[in-house]
Amino acid sequence: MLFNKNIPHRCDLCIHSSELNFKDVVCDRHGVVAPDHCCRRFKYDALRRVPTKNITPVRQPKFTKEDFEL
Repeated sequence: MLFNKNIPHRCDLCIHSSELNFKDVVCDRHGVVAPDHCCRRFKYDALRRVPTKNITPVRQPKFTKEDFEL
């Protein structure tokens, strides 16, 4: 989503907003609004995006004591 051209226009991802509490954001242009609100001054801020948690773990090889002997 970082380099995706189809970014959802939401105030919680905008450079002109800051988080007020868990359900509202403060917009520089419109004041207190909902996080899914959007206006024509939307400008994407990549640092506000929260990445998804569906990362697959890396498999670690299982070593034995014999692997470390000469």
